[in-house]
Amino acid sequence: MQRPGKEKDTTLTPLWLIEKLGEFDFDPCGYENHKTASAINVWPSCGLKVDWFGSVWLNPPYSNVEPWLEKLAKHGDGVALVLASTDTAWFHKTLENASYYLFLKGRPKFLKTDGSEVSLMRASVLIEFGNKNRLANSGLDGFLIKRLQNVEYPTIQLVGGA
Repeated sequence: MQRPGKEKDTTLTPLWLIEKLGEFDFDPCGYENHKTASAINVWPSCGLKVDWFGSVWLNPPYSNVEPWLEKLAKHGDGVALVLASTDTAWFHKTLENASYYLFLKGRPKFLKTDGSEVSLMRASVLIEFGNKNRLANSGLDGFLIKRLQNVEYPTIQLVGGA
């Protein structure tokens, strides 16, 4: 997502990552001319205030991911790319609703708005909501964790890792 004065919030998803996950219908935090989904919401329109539809790709502003993940969880169909901040309250909230977590091996190179590459200082995780099994079928390197359904409390199972 692009936000004036928030350069750290403007990192573009590497398109090879999108290609591994398949096509998405909507990106609420998109960037003009960076095709992450069939329809893209761009700044100054706030993606939290528009209707989401279909399968959603979400690379939210890292300065405030919680409302974006909450909306994606309610929507129930999509994948988010966020920092692997497992010690935060927002991450623990995702444990209640997400289907899969893929902790990526290494740190993918993101893109700046000028097209140059940038590495983040921390690891990233993909979080899937819904039942399309995009992460399980992506072939991406990392540790895949599946949330088990119909249990008394959130339970996870390590599915595979590299």
